[in-house]
Amino acid sequence: MALLVGAGLLLGGPSAVAQLDLPDHTVKGEGEFGVRQIYGSHGSSKFEEYRHIPSGLFLDRLRLGVEDKEQRQFYELRVTEPLERDQNYQLRAGRYGRYAVQFEWDQLPHVFSNTGRSLFRGGADDLTIPSLVRSTLQSATTPTANTATINTTVNENAQGIDLRLQRKTATLGASYTPTPGWDVQFSYGNEHREGTRPFGANIRTNNTSGFNTVELPEPTDYRTHDVRAQAEYTADRWSVAVGYVGSIFNDDHTSLTWDNPFRTTDSATLGAARGRHALPPDNIAHTASLSGSLNVAQATRLMGTISYGWWRQDEPFLPKTTNSLLSPSALPAASLDGKINTLLMNYTLNTRLHRDVSLTARYRHSLLDNNTPERIFDDYVQADSSVVTTDRRNLAIAYTNHNAGLDVGWRPVSVVSVKAGYGFERFDREKRDANITNEHSGKGAVDVTPIDWLLLRASYLYSQRRFDEYDHEKFVGEHTFPSGEPAGTLPQHPNLRKFDLANRNRNRVELLGQLTPFEPMTISATYGLGKDDFKDVGFGITSDNNWSAGLDVFYRVSPRVALFTNYTREEFKSKMRSRQRGGAAGDTAANDWASDMTDIVDTVGAGVDVGVIPERLDLTLAYSIAVATGQVRARPLGTPTVSGFTAENYPDTKNRLHQLKAALKYHLGENLTAKLSYTFERFVNRDFQTDIMDPWMGAVDSGANSSIFLGARQPSYEAHFVALSLSFRF
Repeated sequence: MALLVGAGLLLGGPSAVAQLDLPDHTVKGEGEFGVRQIYGSHGSSKFEEYRHIPSGLFLDRLRLGVEDKEQRQFYELRVTEPLERDQNYQLRAGRYGRYAVQFEWDQLPHVFSNTGRSLFRGGADDLTIPSLVRSTLQSATTPTANTATINTTVNENAQGIDLRLQRKTATLGASYTPTPGWDVQFSYGNEHREGTRPFGANIRTNNTSGFNTVELPEPTDYRTHDVRAQAEYTADRWSVAVGYVGSIFNDDHTSLTWDNPFRTTDSATLGAARGRHALPPDNIAHTASLSGSLNVAQATRLMGTISYGWWRQDEPFLPKTTNSLLSPSALPAASLDGKINTLLMNYTLNTRLHRDVSLTARYRHSLLDNNTPERIFDDYVQADSSVVTTDRRNLAIAYTNHNAGLDVGWRPVSVVSVKAGYGFERFDREKRDANITNEHSGKGAVDVTPIDWLLLRASYLYSQRRFDEYDHEKFVGEHTFPSGEPAGTLPQHPNLRKFDLANRNRNRVELLGQLTPFEPMTISATYGLGKDDFKDVGFGITSDNNWSAGLDVFYRVSPRVALFTNYTREEFKSKMRSRQRGGAAGDTAANDWASDMTDIVDTVGAGVDVGVIPERLDLTLAYSIAVATGQVRARPLGTPTVSGFTAENYPDTKNRLHQLKAALKYHLGENLTAKLSYTFERFVNRDFQTDIMDPWMGAVDSGANSSIFLGARQPSYEAHFVALSLSFRF
């Protein structure tokens, strides 16, 4: 009833479409407002993960524009979903062809979960647990876990917590064109991200069970300042531009400190009473650029860009431990003194050798020069419970990249277009497992339009990447541990290959067909295939393949009826091989295992547009469903010798999203439309990783007896939206 009353009030306002009559200006505008009600079980965080849809009165959009009679000056206001957590406002003003000023305010929520519960209290970056709760949990883990006491204590004392972020961005921009050749632009952006999100950390408990997990509510209070400026001059045959981009990042919280739920005092062997973890550090980045273009000849154009950047980060180091009973050596420096310089050079030459032959040559050079000091740390603290007296060095990872390519286009006849190209990419890396990688690629494409209602397109790419030398110990391990790795520690397996460095053969195929057999019908079909085969891989990803196919059909049955439908299927399959070593004695092929991972997504949609009463009443119906499934199949490749090692299949994951939309539009006049709409959404989530999450998971896994979680889930939901709105324009 409230919905109908509200709609009646809205429709009762014919003045909403009256044109403003100003002596010296023309005013134009459009918008939609109404009343909305939401029903169903929509309490899941997934329902409003990146949006805000409240019941009640709403303003979907509003645009107001003002011009002077000579159409020289303009003013414009755009508003989307005001007073909601995903609202947007834009204000523009200026003089056509001369200058403009724009301000934008944008908000975007991100809801992680609304089922979270936590034992922690206190300030945002200093989390505490009531002393009675900690002492009870400490007693319950001595000498072995008393699961009943832990379960009762955790669940009775865990309180609800909001796990969400809110992003707010303000942007001010200006452009100025004093003469037809000059263009000057400036913008300043200020983004603030604030809220709480899940954060995983390790602890030691009051027994010798090893490391355990504590999931914390991480405070997020980021502010990013973004400054951009550019001046460009364009002449008849050439242009030149200079630019600057600056970014300043500030985190209001430098670190996160928390109580150990299972320890009230420090222990020299069983861990600290409190834990601490660094949060993203403050940093600053500057980039200056010079770009230009030149028409070398009538059919030849050269374009180039050179940019230089310098990034700095000098956040003070945290102490090595919070444990008062441990005495590690002093830090080698008070802060990082992080310094990275970047260089980018990008050149492109376009030319037409013949009326039907074009040539494009490209070269790109990028450099990341890491001048951060590499310091030796005499020792390090492991899980706040022991000092490991082994030298470790931080690594200043750097690289140089060269990328070159040549593409040729040829139109032998008017209905056929052919393209072919060659590409080369080289990476020279410092402090990575492989020192050099070279990749050669060849590609080809053909477009055929045999008749004006048929387009066929096919493309193929093949590439080979090979490393020069792959040796983790030589390029990484010996630098990280200058005095050798700790006794009893297994180094990285020499047959492990990381996917971004491994030898790889890549194949890519793309097909497209567009068909218009007769004027009211359009059919479009696509197919894509990708195959990445990683060569000579002992352990790691051995293959990564995917394919997709899609079909879209639009058919206008009559001037009043149109049908549309679509279907897409995507499949992703990868294979991995690894070894469960569990110590030097287990480093045998008997403990090898393999895993096959498959993700499949099917999306189907269909709908109809009907002009029920020509130029008066329209009906739109649309339905879509997306189904995603995930599979992980694991198997041993030998007879395992490591105790407790099993390679087994994970439960399948599946989620479905149903959407049904119906809208009935009644045109009250040329510029006024009333709309009654209904939307149905059902999200079904089946994920063994999160479906049963609670603050204490010992009842499911005894290995989690001394771990604490947030119990963050994203349950299924079902929602019904009913809205009555009025849209106008003038």
